[in-house]
Amino acid sequence: VALVAHHAVMDEWSMSIVMRELGALYESASRGRSVRSASRRLGRPSRQLADYAAWQRSRSSAEAMAAEAGWWREYMGSAPLVLDLSSDRARPSRRSAGVVRGRASVGVEGSSRVRSMSSSSGVSVFSAMAAWWCVVLSRRSGCPDRVCVGTAVSGRGAMSGLESAVGFFVNSLPVCVSVDETRTSLESASREAMRSVSSVSDRVWCPLERVAEAVGADRSSGASPVFQTMLTFVGRGDASLS
Repeated sequence: VALVAHHAVMDEWSMSIVMRELGALYESASRGRSVRSASRRLGRPSRQLADYAAWQRSRSSAEAMAAEAGWWREYMGSAPLVLDLSSDRARPSRRSAGVVRGRASVGVEGSSRVRSMSSSSGVSVFSAMAAWWCVVLSRRSGCPDRVCVGTAVSGRGAMSGLESAVGFFVNSLPVCVSVDETRTSLESASREAMRSVSSVSDRVWCPLERVAEAVGADRSSGASPVFQTMLTFVGRGDASLS
């Protein structure tokens, strides 16, 4: 049996839900039990993706989007919309689907150091990594002031009842951090990143295309609008049949 779903309608969290429910129904059928009764025991989510979409539309009035655009312009500040990273070749005028994948590992010792440093700064590991990644990008690009990276933000916490719903509730938004190393320490940058992540999470309903419009990003260039790098922590959920 092959289960195929487009990512536009199912996120990773949803896959765990589907596999868990499919496993429960299969177990009932294999033991000669009623699949219908098993389905009733699983229950139905109190909210569906359509409810979330309606909630998003309710926040997208002209007045609300005008205020939101002002917030994003102020938030982005002096951060460049295209990060000019040093490279051995020029950026193409048009984007393509061609990619090169690289893999690196920090190891157990490196992971322990990251957790220890983030704990001493009073921030999450993700916030610390976002700040450090922005500092690296600043050094590589020569941008001395403010840098933005993209991250995937879940919208399931925006309204109650979405924990067991199947759908795509993820948005990609920029996290901006001040990186002037003459005035900003890694610790203060990590704390700013934590505040930035919190502020952006409160705006998970705002589509990235609206953010791009608000800050005047050029969508016709060879670079992705608003940000060109992303930092994402992936929690490996249980998406297997037991």
